[in-house]
Amino acid sequence: MRGDFFIPKLHTGEQLPDFTFHTSTGAVKTVETDVLGQRTVFWIIRYIGCPICRYDVHVLAEKFPALQAKGVQLYVVMQSDPAVIQEELKEVNIPFDIVCAPEMAIYKQFEIPVAADMNAMAGTPEQRERLQAKGKAA
Repeated sequence: MRGDFFIPKLHTGEQLPDFTFHTSTGAVKTVETDVLGQRTVFWIIRYIGCPICRYDVHVLAEKFPALQAKGVQLYVVMQSDPAVIQEELKEVNIPFDIVCAPEMAIYKQFEIPVAADMNAMAGTPEQRERLQAKGKAA
């Protein structure tokens, strides 16, 4: 799944290219062996230190049983190092894998650029409004 602010490079039904990814627990996985043939969501956000990204992780953890009931596996992609994620979430039960991409290879592969500034990151007025609401909830 892509963020709200970017045009997706892939469309529903298209196959992900094979790539290797590392989880916060140290597991090494590939699209070919761990994703293909399964309903999968890659939720791509930025850092565990970002309050809004952290909020997304907690909301996804709450909603995960509903995804699981539909046979969907979830990977949350973050730029954070595995050690940082493990420390930040050591007292939180996260029922899905967090993919660590501190080198940003996944972001580059799917053409997810870094925002030029806070205004660019916030996007349209509607997107800014949603972002502010998330900020308040976080």
